[in-house]
Amino acid sequence: MLELLGPLTPKVLGQYSGLSSGGVTVVLDRLEKGGYIRRQANPNDGRSVLVDFSPGKLRKVKAHYDAVELQFIGLLEASPIEELEAALAFFAKMNAARASTPQ
Repeated sequence: MLELLGPLTPKVLGQYSGLSSGGVTVVLDRLEKGGYIRRQANPNDGRSVLVDFSPGKLRKVKAHYDAVELQFIGLLEASPIEELEAALAFFAKMNAARASTPQ
């Protein structure tokens, strides 16, 4: 999400990932310790931070996942549209069920 949308708050990352705020904090702490992300003051809200990739590590992550992305694209292109629609419908049901479950 950071690559697609740019810097995000931990709250937004939690919404996208489905992790609790505590879970997001643990993940971000580990990624920051490894040098993969950086936290910076949010210019729009002094009470929060924005999370962004560290530039050097983003290149390393992208290099690792380029082959995976090409394989994934190949699978998508080889899949009948009916299979893809069924997969989307399944994940939509799973997301709706998760959204209606108290946390």
